[in-house]
Amino acid sequence: MDRLLKARTSGEVHPAESPVASSAVAQAGVDDLTSVAVEVKENRKLSSAEVAELVLAYRRGATQRELARRFKVDKHTVRAHLDRHGVARRPIRALSTSQEDEAVRLYVDHGRTLAEVGRKFAVDHSTIRNVLVKRGIPRRPAVVRDRRR
Repeated sequence: MDRLLKARTSGEVHPAESPVASSAVAQAGVDDLTSVAVEVKENRKLSSAEVAELVLAYRRGATQRELARRFKVDKHTVRAHLDRHGVARRPIRALSTSQEDEAVRLYVDHGRTLAEVGRKFAVDHSTIRNVLVKRGIPRRPAVVRDRRR
């Protein structure tokens, strides 16, 4: 059985050659290193110019998730930079009861995806998923769509 472990270190290394990766392998509780895949993530430090760009982009409306992808850092890193620069974070957008009703109708009756419904209300798909969970509505199986169109 293959296991994927995450380890933070700088560079590509074999699990036996890195203390961090070796620790991750030990936590998996396996003896055979060939059965373990270790994902090595390099800690990325943003330059001061990149941080300034990140802060400006957030102030102009970019989301923390978008910035994390754009700058190839974790969303917590984005949040930390915003906090260090005294940037007030935007509140999490909640749906009203009538919007929740409409979201459920679009998902259940019209077969829209979580992402499609989320875009309609300018919220993340996970917000729509949370509404469905709260209302006891089961999630449909994922549909693989042809992305070549």
